[in-house]
Amino acid sequence: MREALRGAIRERLAQDPSARLAENAPAADYLLRVEGGWFVQRAEDGSEGRPVSLTLRPTGAGQELQATGRGLPLTDVAASLLAGFDDAWQVLRQQRWLLGGEDQRLIDALTSPDARLRDFAIQELGERKSGAAVPALSGRLAVEPRAELQLRIVGALVAIGDRRAAEPIIELARNKSPEVVIQVVFALAALGGRTAEGYLVTLAGGYPHPAVQQAATEALAELARKARPAD
Repeated sequence: MREALRGAIRERLAQDPSARLAENAPAADYLLRVEGGWFVQRAEDGSEGRPVSLTLRPTGAGQELQATGRGLPLTDVAASLLAGFDDAWQVLRQQRWLLGGEDQRLIDALTSPDARLRDFAIQELGERKSGAAVPALSGRLAVEPRAELQLRIVGALVAIGDRRAAEPIIELARNKSPEVVIQVVFALAALGGRTAEGYLVTLAGGYPHPAVQQAATEALAELARKARPAD
């Protein structure tokens, strides 16, 4: 079955105008690695399928891309894995398209219905330190349904370093668990600024969970250390 799957994947790539199959590895711009799961798994959203992971690794300069697709839970394993390949490959194609454009492409992708593309756009905007993306990332923080992507947005905003992000980051902590609040504390300590400092003072002085108070106290000490002039 492996050879049949390999042949089917080659046929799909040969028909894709965005791809060019090289006869040997040295002539290739990218190497494609395909890993498929033989057993049906249940995702967080309750859906079932066989995971298929694709990695597109450049042979020279460039960025490695990765996407995981979900093959349909079919009794025909080969057909299931091919469906997963198709799913992941479309995500890789979109990632390559997003990388090839200006920041606005990535900003637009923050509202994609596909969480994988939102995740990619968030991380790439952080890597680019895109100041233009701060309003969109801050706005997305309030409506993003996935907790892990909310934290990715916080990380991207901190990487960009624009202190306008302090208020939306603080708002994220409202009615959240102490674990989330502590992560917000660390983010604000890295971001700095008056808004962040004021919130940390409030947490250190009266938050009902001692671990949060301790984290805020340590964050304030870190802010104070950064503010001291170097010897």
